[in-house]
Amino acid sequence: MKTKEKTSEFNCLECGDCCRTPGYVYINPDELKKISEFLKMSIPRFKKDYVVREGERIRFSEGYSDPCLFLEKGRCSIYPVRPKQCTSFPFWLEYIKKGADRGYLKRLCGGYRMYEESVFCRNK
Repeated sequence: MKTKEKTSEFNCLECGDCCRTPGYVYINPDELKKISEFLKMSIPRFKKDYVVREGERIRFSEGYSDPCLFLEKGRCSIYPVRPKQCTSFPFWLEYIKKGADRGYLKRLCGGYRMYEESVFCRNK
């Protein structure tokens, strides 16, 4: 699997649709620091306002079915410092593994739809 190569050809449309998809956004301590600095907040304040701990893992505190906390006016308000989980979307294993429902992904992500069309046309 050449995920890195594929993602370099993918262009995010910054539409925010992935930010409305059910699930949690997990972050690591470096991402927590970068986001809190970007928001000009202290780390303790950022943790109090935006983060919950699940055992050893850290995630944004929105509910599973809620849009991301940082989705504002349909756009990611922390886009320049968004977590790796976000930057690697839509190339998550659950979406790219053999037999995955790519139809769902194409309905969800306009950038992926364009990516797949360009790859298909190039391989003809």
